[in-house]
Amino acid sequence: MNVIAKIVVIIAIIAAAVAVVVFKDNETPPAPAGPTDTPTQDNTPAALPRLMEFGRGKCEACKALIPVLKELRKEYGDKLEVEQIDISEDPVAVQVFGIQIIPTLIFFDASGRELNRHQGFMSKDDILSMFAEHGIVLRDETAPVETTQQRGLMRRVFGTLARAVEGSAAVAVAASFAWGILSILLSPCHLTSIPLIVGFIDKQGRTTTGRAFVVSTLFSVGILITIGLIGAITAAAGRLMGDIGAYGNYVVAVIFFLVGLVLLDVLPTPWSGPGQVGMKRKGMLAAFVLGLVFGIALGPCTFAFMAPMLGVTFRLAAVSLAYGILLLAAYGVGHCSVIVLAGTCTELVQRYLNWNERSKGAVIVKRICGALVLFGGLYLMYTA
Repeated sequence: MNVIAKIVVIIAIIAAAVAVVVFKDNETPPAPAGPTDTPTQDNTPAALPRLMEFGRGKCEACKALIPVLKELRKEYGDKLEVEQIDISEDPVAVQVFGIQIIPTLIFFDASGRELNRHQGFMSKDDILSMFAEHGIVLRDETAPVETTQQRGLMRRVFGTLARAVEGSAAVAVAASFAWGILSILLSPCHLTSIPLIVGFIDKQGRTTTGRAFVVSTLFSVGILITIGLIGAITAAAGRLMGDIGAYGNYVVAVIFFLVGLVLLDVLPTPWSGPGQVGMKRKGMLAAFVLGLVFGIALGPCTFAFMAPMLGVTFRLAAVSLAYGILLLAAYGVGHCSVIVLAGTCTELVQRYLNWNERSKGAVIVKRICGALVLFGGLYLMYTA
């Protein structure tokens, strides 16, 4: 790629980033689904029992709850007040109610007393059952129970796994592992990690299966370390777990742009080149550092998917902390397995097709990954 083409690509990326920021700032916010005043915990008597949902529009579990809450409002509007709070629009409510994970559902009786709270997805029937456990019967006994076929795909997935995580030990561990896999496959921000590691390994040329496995593992472990540290720090500070504000996304977006430009050969590769010493060690270190940096932007996405495991862990902490840690570890293994598999398969494809870093096919794959990483950076800016 000549110098003029490189300059054009860089200008195009800058223009696209500016366009995303402008579009985001001018985007019309969705109409509020419930009362817009900041709620307080003054226990002011209410005419009806109340359900409050704290979430964010771009959270997948929160999206799955939207039709559930709409159905509750439509079918039980005369018996139940349903309120949805977007934490990005009302950060004060997060502090008032001590929200650490999204989505969080809080159940109140008619006097305003909190009955219970649940972190993660809940089906309509589970929500009605929760109220019934506290003596508030909303559903007519003759009313039909919602069938599995009536639920959307995402609602079935979240509902099934949420119940499984709270089931027997073997089922809960398997469900946690499956949830970790889905946290990659169902989340756009996590999916960007796949072209990132594939392009990274492809850029290093011919390698061994073992090395590709180690590099992918270091990258995914770096992500988990950063997510864990951010979760602990934000929770200790009384903030939503993983929420470091928009600046975190912008920082990682810049890293994405730089890596994408490297994969497109617009910028030189910092971890390779003539005369360098210890290329293998530097490549592994670079993968680990890249994972650490990438984890900064994944906090809110990750903790939204981890809500059921974290909820179980919090409840088990006083009884069986080891079991709760086991569930989180199973989630982490599932989360890493997708990334590690993608990175390892990159080497297998290279070996099968006898590619090196200069082969035409390898160059095409690398540039496709570079373009996807650039789009990932734009997505992170949009979701900031």
